[in-house]
Amino acid sequence: MTVQRTSLSLSDNLRAAVLTDGRSLRQIATQASVPVSSISRFTRRERGLSCRAMDRVAGVLGVQLRPVARSA
Repeated sequence: MTVQRTSLSLSDNLRAAVLTDGRSLRQIATQASVPVSSISRFTRRERGLSCRAMDRVAGVLGVQLRPVARSA
């Protein structure tokens, strides 16, 4: 059985926000107090980020988690 994704995951959305922000990974990492190596590995899909790191990065980028209306 194959499951099709209709939307991006939280990590995918944050990764896209990091990559399209316009700031360097080093700038984002410094402002979020997260090691640049962690951000780099995250953007290359080599590692995930802890919830705390995701919170910090999202805060720096102005990204918010919002519920999506579900279809019946």
